[in-house]
Amino acid sequence: MSLEQALKNRRTVRAFGAAAIDPSQLSQLLWAAQGITADRGALRAAPSARAALSQNWVAYAPIILVITAEYRRITGKYGKRGVRYAMIEAGHIGQNVFLQAEALGLKAGIVGAFDDKGVNRTLNIPLSHEPLLVMPIGYRR
Repeated sequence: MSLEQALKNRRTVRAFGAAAIDPSQLSQLLWAAQGITADRGALRAAPSARAALSQNWVAYAPIILVITAEYRRITGKYGKRGVRYAMIEAGHIGQNVFLQAEALGLKAGIVGAFDDKGVNRTLNIPLSHEPLLVMPIGYRR
């Protein structure tokens, strides 16, 4: 199945049948979650949050996506747990963008360390929209 079809078909399921999952399927799921993707063993299937400020490489990407959360909206419905839901959703969004970029022959990065208010000023968005992820996207040099 193509990535586009998988993203289109993906839905949260809340009722499961009793059939066992094949061990090879379990292995593949665990690999996709945090499996080693390079011979040297340091690169994983999911990006890490190891980032530092002053990362000038970000400025060279032709596209920079910023994923934000407006906590007031989600906590109004779910209480304090809404903050966790927003972060979970941001992680899923980021991973989908990584996968779609790869499928399109593009590369993506992720930055977790940045000046929140500086991002808001640069994008001219309200401070209530808290930036969670900055994702530079483009072709590998």
